[in-house]
Amino acid sequence: MKLPEIQRIQVYEGHPAAVYALAPWKNMQFFSADGNGNIAQWTLTNPNGNIIMKIPNAVFCLRTIPKHDLLCALSASGEIFLYNIANRKYHSVTCDSTFLYQCAFVSPYLYISAANGNLYRLNIKDLTLEIAWRFQEGLRALLWWQQLLWIGSQKGTLIAYNPANQQVILQVSAHRYSIFSLTPLNASTLLTGSRDAHLCLWKWENNELVLLEKVPAHYYTINAIVVREGFQQFFTASRDKTIRIWRFPPLQLQRVIDYPRRGGHQASVNALLWLHGSLLSAGDDRKIIQWQIEAI
Repeated sequence: MKLPEIQRIQVYEGHPAAVYALAPWKNMQFFSADGNGNIAQWTLTNPNGNIIMKIPNAVFCLRTIPKHDLLCALSASGEIFLYNIANRKYHSVTCDSTFLYQCAFVSPYLYISAANGNLYRLNIKDLTLEIAWRFQEGLRALLWWQQLLWIGSQKGTLIAYNPANQQVILQVSAHRYSIFSLTPLNASTLLTGSRDAHLCLWKWENNELVLLEKVPAHYYTINAIVVREGFQQFFTASRDKTIRIWRFPPLQLQRVIDYPRRGGHQASVNALLWLHGSLLSAGDDRKIIQWQIEAI
């Protein structure tokens, strides 16, 4: 079996702390955020970025909403920041003092998963904040897919929530520990990654969720999953300092990107972003690396 060729293109440096989040933007630009609350803006072809905002706590999630020229940042102290990219002004809204992990935009609402078990809903037009739903477990991963909000809890529960009628339509024990990442592979297949280091593939059809495969994909937590659109290829990032390249169907591990062999990250890999034909990875070593990976 032919394996994909891998080339490290360049390294983006300047963050003074671990980089936890990446988000795409227009004209080959992207944003990054770190554990000290610094948010930077970069151009893919230029290794020198600019700090555009400083938040007084770690940022675990960035989300861009191009239609509204907004960059959304969630802090570890319970604050939501909405940064207008065009005029460089921002508004902030405070939730309860809790870690905010991920968000999903369902116009005009920004849904936010929180460590206290609340699913918050923020109207980006008038900045009204409310609790859409409460769960007995802390909430971590969040995804808008197939007209449902998919939520991964800190105890490994996978939840499908319908915001239209505010009803939970599915709740399944998916992993042993916290679910960190939720990513659709295609229109009917969902990928989940967890602190148990396992990768799960799920089939969603006729309002039924079926587990297709569950594999030990890494040695430690799977922090992020990203799919290469238009190809049968996706990538996982882990606390074990590696990025792994997968093919589906059938599920096959193609390559491992690490520091000794490929010049990868020297600490936990926290975030992935597929942008303009290349893969971006960010980690605890305060680096963002651009990769060129052959599609097979």
